This record gives sequence, structure tokens and C-alpha cells, in this order.
Amino acid sequence: MKIVISRFKREVESILFDLGLKAMSGISIGLDIGSEYFRASRVKGSAKDIPLKDILIKEIAYLKDIPRLMKISPDDKIAVNFTGEQLIVKRLSLPFMPVEEIEEALRWELKEQTHSDTSRLKIKFSILGETNLKDGSRKIDLIAVAYKEKSLEVKVKELKDIGLNVQAVIPTEFSLPAYVNDSGLASSDDIAAIVDIGKSSSTITIVEKQKVFFSRSIAIGGETITDAMMGVFTSVEGRMDFSKEKAENIKREQGIPEDAKVMAMMRPILERFVTQIKRSVEYYETELNSGPVNKIILAGNGARLKGLKEYISGEIGLEVSDVLPEAAESIGLCLIKKPEINLLPEKFKEKKGSKIKNLSFRMALVTFILMILSSYGLLTAESVNLKKKIMVCASHLEALRDVKDIRDEMLVFSSALNKILSGSIKAGDAMKEMSNVVPASVMLKDLLIKTDEPNIEISGVILKGEELSDFMALLEASPVFAKVQLVYSEKSEKYPPRALVFKISCNLKR
Repeated sequence: MKIVISRFKREVESILFDLGLKAMSGISIGLDIGSEYFRASRVKGSAKDIPLKDILIKEIAYLKDIPRLMKISPDDKIAVNFTGEQLIVKRLSLPFMPVEEIEEALRWELKEQTHSDTSRLKIKFSILGETNLKDGSRKIDLIAVAYKEKSLEVKVKELKDIGLNVQAVIPTEFSLPAYVNDSGLASSDDIAAIVDIGKSSSTITIVEKQKVFFSRSIAIGGETITDAMMGVFTSVEGRMDFSKEKAENIKREQGIPEDAKVMAMMRPILERFVTQIKRSVEYYETELNSGPVNKIILAGNGARLKGLKEYISGEIGLEVSDVLPEAAESIGLCLIKKPEINLLPEKFKEKKGSKIKNLSFRMALVTFILMILSSYGLLTAESVNLKKKIMVCASHLEALRDVKDIRDEMLVFSSALNKILSGSIKAGDAMKEMSNVVPASVMLKDLLIKTDEPNIEISGVILKGEELSDFMALLEASPVFAKVQLVYSEKSEKYPPRALVFKISCNLKR
């Protein structure tokens, strides 16, 4: 019984989410896909008590086996991040405007700031708040993400094809803060800079009030430091040639080395790296009128360089927290219940109220229908009485309409008859003259005499279509008819090829 109730609860939550009445919940798996490795995590509670068996870190070649390795079912909802995906993430301010106009305004603003073509990019944004300016105007502060949706479509489809139910695509800039907030590494009073050091680039994300308020990427990563160490130099021990493999080994074993010559090769990159962090922090504090950043949190494999934490802390003068675990991003993906920005392509989003997926929902649907039928039964008697009353009223209304139609016809007939009797319409003359001018090739079908203009409408068939103009000329030359006009003429399959079906209108001469 508990299992049935549990499944029923999940279905209700899913329906509420589809209808926009509830934040997305129930993400089962967080999947962080890098260029060489992927990290997957299953979080049932918080990040603090996730068991090791629910974390998987493997080479990218094993990604196709992840459903088997983690026992992932089609019902498991998955949030994913594609590390290395080219995104433009910007903190921007716009003049106050309706929400529906923000996306187009962002497109122009991003084009101006990045000097790139944003016309083909998809844009998502998260509103941080509003600011009242001294001149009385208002501006909107927000975080915007611009990206190529087609690129994400290809990657999401690959995951769908191996059986993964991807429900969210969330950038690193939002998944790492979720881990930091849940782990208690940054409280609501902290303003923390999360520095995620990747292979070839790093991302600096500033979190305030446990929300992402700023993000910036810099082109320095772990591999940049390795490349700086490569080369040939001479020491007391002789000539030393640092290949990439040797430089990587020194980084892994020694971290920031004590050897002055080796350190001299690393120092320019390290100083540039620290300078970029410092500039980002200063820009946030001064240009965005924020409070001081009070801590730095390191993340990413590049952050595991021995001595780097102490080096950054000493150079910047801020507390540097411990390096986040390798699975922090995949765990953070699971912890986001209401994504500020979800880059999942539109074609993969579940349509609202789209499917009855399983038996539990069908049971709920049957129960709901039974409740409706029961309520309907209580109202049936009153409904029948109302229908009877409506039918009686409808019959009375129909009778009144018939009487009105008859009355209107009588008035029209009476008016026409009075005009004919008074001599204002010479119907007899019209009939007599018509018999004189109608040629043998014309067969009249209708002759309508009216009180309003045009007084006469003549319909019929002329066997020789080319003689129609002659017939109209006879009517015009008659002393009885005037303003002769052709309403229409057309061929018909019912008559010979040369025949025309026609309609002519004219007036009687007074």
C-alpha cells in the first residue's frame, strides 16, 4: 500500500509541475559531463549524507553504460551539465520594462558587450531584483545566459538514445552554488566567490544571499599552468627539459614547487590567475554596489594543485575554503528543485498534461471520474427540470419568431401591392414589353419585380452566348427599361458549350 501511495504522490507532483503549479522536484541523478570524464550522483536527501555507492566517476567512454552502472530507470529524472559548452553568462542591468520585452533587449545588450552575433542564440535569464535610481527611474538586475540550442539538442538526444530521462540542463554557474548552499559552506549572510578551475578555462561565480549574482570566465585553467612549465632551463643540476608529461607529474606530486627555477616558470600564470580573481571581486564590489566578498571557494580538478589554496589566500587576503569534491557539480545538479535557468531544448520538454504514464495515474483518473459522476448524479433531477423549462421557452420563442416573419412578409407584400395598384410600378407594362424583346435563343428562368432599385432581376439561359450583349441592347432601347446591367454570366455543364447562364438587373422608367 505504501508503494502505491508513494507512486501516486510522484504522479501528482509531476502533474502539478506540468501545470506550472509546483516547482520541479524529484531529480534523481545529477550528471556532469566533461571532455575526459563524467561524474554522476544520486541524491536522496542533502549533499552532506550522500553515500559513496551513489557517486560514479568514470571515463567518458563508459557514458553509454551509465543506466546499467547506476541502475537508472526510465522514470529517473536527470539534470545534466555539459562542461565546456560555449555559453555567454553575463550580469546585466536594463531599464525597467515588461518581462516579455526583456529577451530582445538582452539580445542587443549582449551583442554590444560581447561584439558577437547573438541573433542565432537562445537566451534565458533570471531576474535578481530591481534598483531605484536617483532620477526616479528603475532598472532590472539580472543574470543572462546565451547559448546555441542546436548544439544542446544533439547532446541531449545522445543521452535520450541511451535511455536517460533528461529533464534539465543547468550551467556550472548554478549547480556549484547549489552544492555550496546545501553544504553550509556559504550562509545567507556570506558573499562568496566560487572559482571553478577547469582544464583550459576557469569560471568565477559570486553568490550572494545564496543566489548567483555574477559570473565570469577566464582563459586560464590547469592545463595552462602545465604548458607554462614546459621548456628547457639550466640549473646547478644541469640542463632540464620539461615535457608535458614531466610537467604534469611535478604538478601532481609537488604542486607549487619550492624549486625557484620551476616556480619562476609557473609564477607569471599564477599571478595572472590571481589578478583575474581579484579584478572580478573588485568589479563586483565597486561597479555593482555590493558588499565585500568575504570568502573564496575552490572547485574543479585544477584546484587540487598542492599549495594553490594557500597561494591564492596569501595574494588576495581572503579566506579560501577547502576545495570542493570532484562530484560537487553532479550533486549540486540534484539539489536544484526550481532551476533559475533551464537550458533543456524545447523539443525535449514534456508537454503540459501530455500523457497518462502508468497504472497509478490511471487509478487516480478513474477515481476522479467516479467523483465527478457521483456529483453529476446529485444534480441530474434539477438539470432535467431546467431542460424542460428551456424547451418550453424555446418553443414559445420559435412561435414568436414565426409570427414576426409572417408579419414582415405581409408588410413587404402589402407595400409592393400598394405601389403596383397606385401605378408607381407598372408590372403589366414590364411583362408585356419583356415578351416583345426577349429573343428566341433566351430561356427565362426567373423574373423578379421589386419595389426597390433595381426594380427588375432577369435570370435565364441564352443558347448563343455571343448574343447576350444584343439582348441587353434591346432592353436598354426599350421605352420601359433603364439602367440595364449584367450581374453575372457563366458557362454551365447542363447546357451546350456556347450557352451562358446569366442574370441581368434593370429599373423601370417612371
